[in-house]
Amino acid sequence: MADRAYPYTLDQIYDQAYPDEVKVTVRQEVTTYYRQLQEAASAGNALANQRRVYLARHLRWCTQQTEVPPTGDYVHLARVVEARRHHVWRLSHHHDQAVQLRSLLWFPNTTSIFVLVAGDKAGTEDTWYTAAAAMAEQRIDQILREQQGDTP
Repeated sequence: MADRAYPYTLDQIYDQAYPDEVKVTVRQEVTTYYRQLQEAASAGNALANQRRVYLARHLRWCTQQTEVPPTGDYVHLARVVEARRHHVWRLSHHHDQAVQLRSLLWFPNTTSIFVLVAGDKAGTEDTWYTAAAAMAEQRIDQILREQQGDTP
């Protein structure tokens, strides 16, 4: 069972960030998902609480990185092969039969991490990465357009 004492709010997670090292940008969709999990967990939903804790740990991991992008695949961090146009990485947690939360990340340079997508792939293992990778690449394209001033 996930730990309820783990930082409960996004502010508590971000307050633990290493200043001036790596800028972490969390997409609004991920923030919304976290807040929905937070509300469901507060109402007593144990599964939502597990997801919330894993996502909090993923976000905290991002805030504590001092060197990006990754130089290779690791147990909990690996390239998403379904992403064809951009280098997208998945962050996972230890094995949990009930919850298989994944966060998809993009490291555009040596000082930035974007948290693009987060979700539980439990029960949708065959299709989750294909759909999530497509969503992540769409969000990267949008970020790149915004950075170039070409927002639709």
